[in-house]
Amino acid sequence: MTQFSTNAGEKEAISHLWNDFAENTGFHAFNKLPIRKRSKLRWIWWFMAITMMFGVLAYNLYKELEIYYKRTTLTNVNVRGSKNEPFPAITICNFSPFNMTRLNPDSTMRSFFAKLSYLQAEGGKANWSDPNFGSFYSQNLTKEWLLNVSVDLDVMLETCKFDGVSQPCRNYFKPVILDNSVCFAFNSDYQHTRKTKLWGAEANLNMQIFLDQKNYMYSPNMEAGVKVIVHDPHIIPTADSPSVLAADGMTTHIGIRKTQYKFLPEPFIAFGDRPCVETDATDFVNPLDHKNDSYTYEKCMSECRAKHLYRKCGCFGLSDSISGPYCSLKLKESCYLPEYYAIYLDQTIRESCDCYMPCAFDMYTTKVSATTYLSDLYLDYVKEKWNLNSTDYIRKNYLSLRVYYEDLLVQVIEQSPVYTPETILGSLGGHMGLWMGASILTVGEIGEFLIMVVLHLFRKLCGKSNNKVTKIDLKPTN
Repeated sequence: MTQFSTNAGEKEAISHLWNDFAENTGFHAFNKLPIRKRSKLRWIWWFMAITMMFGVLAYNLYKELEIYYKRTTLTNVNVRGSKNEPFPAITICNFSPFNMTRLNPDSTMRSFFAKLSYLQAEGGKANWSDPNFGSFYSQNLTKEWLLNVSVDLDVMLETCKFDGVSQPCRNYFKPVILDNSVCFAFNSDYQHTRKTKLWGAEANLNMQIFLDQKNYMYSPNMEAGVKVIVHDPHIIPTADSPSVLAADGMTTHIGIRKTQYKFLPEPFIAFGDRPCVETDATDFVNPLDHKNDSYTYEKCMSECRAKHLYRKCGCFGLSDSISGPYCSLKLKESCYLPEYYAIYLDQTIRESCDCYMPCAFDMYTTKVSATTYLSDLYLDYVKEKWNLNSTDYIRKNYLSLRVYYEDLLVQVIEQSPVYTPETILGSLGGHMGLWMGASILTVGEIGEFLIMVVLHLFRKLCGKSNNKVTKIDLKPTN
C-alpha cells in the first residue's frame, strides 16, 4: 500500500506540473491538453492537431536548414559610379619577337626560326646533326640576350599620351617578357597604379606605333601589327589571355568597361564545384614561390606550368616566373615548345596544378573599332614632313592605337548567402508563430517545464535512497 501511494503521489505531482505548463504556456491550443476529467475524444483531437503542427514546423525548419547548409548563394549585380578609377594594365606585343638587324641571323638561324613558326609543318624538325648548328644553340639563353635582339621600345613606340599629357614612351611603358618574346607594358605595377578621372576616345592612352616590318623575323605569328592585352595590373598575361589585334595602316580604338567580381570564400562554392581563396584574409598563406608577389590564379598556373616543363626538359622558358636555368634554342625546339603546347591540350595537367581563383578580382571587357590610319590629305602632309616618297611604306609600318574607358561606371557582381544565422532565426520565429503561435520565449517555457520535471524526479530518487539507508540502520542485529 505504501509503495502504491508513493507512485500515485509522483504521478499526481508530474500531472500538476504538466497542467500548470499547458494552461500558462504561450503555445496555442496547449490549454486544451491538461490532464483532468473531460472528453477523451476532445483531448485526442487537440493532441493530434498539435502533433501535426509540430510535424509541419519540424519539416519546414529541416528544409530551411538544408538550404542553409548547402550554402546556396544569390548573385547581385550593381553599378557604381567612380570619380577616380584605376586604369588597367595594357600590354602591347609586336608580332615579330625579334629585330632582324639586331639579331643578325645567318641562313641557318633564319631557317631554324622558320621551323619554329607555323611553317614548321612544311620545314619539319631541325636536324641537330648538321654541323652548321654551332655551340650557341646548345647554350642556355639569357634574358639579356633576348632584350638585345628584340624590338626596341624607343623605336616601336613613337608617341605616347595619357590623359592629355605627352611624355617619352619609356616613362609610361616598361619591357616585359611574355611567351618568350619582349612586349611593353603600361601601368603593370599594381603597387603604383595610375588612376584617371577622364574617359572617352580623346582621353586615357593614345599612341602611335612603328612596326618596322623590314626588320621582321620568323615567329609563331605570321601577321603584321600588334597584340594588345587589357588586364588587371595584378595579372601576368599569357598566350591564351584575351587580346585585341591592331593591324598595320589602321587606327584602332579599344573601349573598356570594368567589372568587379566578389565571391564568398569557403564553405561556399564560387566556381562550379570549387571554392575561391580569400587572398585578403589574415590567415591566407601565399602558395607561390615568390611570396612577396600577390597571388592570382594566372601566377599560380604559370608557376605550375613552369615546374612541369622543368621536370620534362630540365630548363625554364625566358618568360617563366621562376629563374633559370633557361632553355637553349636546341632544348626549346626539341622539348620545351612541344611540352608547352601539350599542356594546353591536356586538361589533367592543368587540373593537377590545383590553383584556385581569388574571391575578388577585376576583369575588363573591350569594344573595338577601326578605320584607315591617315586620310589621303594627311598622308600627303606626313610624306612631305617625314621626307617619304612611299605611301605603301607608311601603310605597312604605322598604326595608331587608343585605349580608353567608355565611361567610369563599374559593374559589381557579388555573391551573397541566401541564408545567414540571422535569417535562420527570423525564419524559425516566423514558422513557430505561424504553426504554433509561439515565440523564442515560449521555448524557454518548455525548458522550464523539463527542468522542473527533472528536479522533481531527482528529489524523489534521492528520497528513496535515504529511506533505504534508514531501513538498513534500524534492522535489529543478532
